[in-house]
Amino acid sequence: MYFMKRLLFCFITLWLVVSLYKDLTEGTSPFNDSKLNHVEQTYSKDLENKSSVQAVRVRPGDTILSITEQINDPLAGLDIKQIIIDFKNVNPRTDPYQLETDAVYYFNKY
Repeated sequence: MYFMKRLLFCFITLWLVVSLYKDLTEGTSPFNDSKLNHVEQTYSKDLENKSSVQAVRVRPGDTILSITEQINDPLAGLDIKQIIIDFKNVNPRTDPYQLETDAVYYFNKY
C-alpha cells in the first residue's frame, strides 16, 4: 500500500510540473493561439505611395516579415529591404530588429 501511495504522489507531482511548464510557455488562453489574427485596427494615412497603415500588437516570436505576410496578400513582388525601409518610415523611432513584445507598431499594407 505504501508503494501505491508513493507512486500516485510521483504521478501527481509529475503531472503538476508538466502542467505548470506548459502553462508558462504556451499559455492556456484561447486568445493565445498564434494562428489567430491579432491585428487590432487599420488606419489610413496619406503616405507617399498612398498605402494604408495597420496597427498591430506584436506577440512573442513575431517579426516584421511575419506580420507583413499576415496582413497582406502573398508577397511575391516585395523586397525584404523595402519592407524594412517602409517600416522605418512609418515607425521612425523604432529599431526594426528589436521589436518589443506587446507593443503596437504600424505596418504598411501593400
